[in-house]
Amino acid sequence: MKSDTFSTADIALAAFLVMSKRQLVTTERLHGGKYTFHFSDFPGRESELLSFFNRRTAVEPNAFLDHLKSLKSLTQQ
Repeated sequence: MKSDTFSTADIALAAFLVMSKRQLVTTERLHGGKYTFHFSDFPGRESELLSFFNRRTAVEPNAFLDHLKSLKSLTQQ
């Protein structure tokens, strides 16, 4: 992908980014059936990712689960 995108194979992180109104550009199926989620890059990405991995973000649990399910169904098409 282009350098103006950010990619992750972590579906939980992808769901968090979608919840955070980050633009999902495309998904890519990898060898072995795994997926990579490609997002438009954004200012402050490193700080936002660190907050996610350090569990310093607050998300509404049901909304997070809904986004997680949506992304999972997207990978099963």
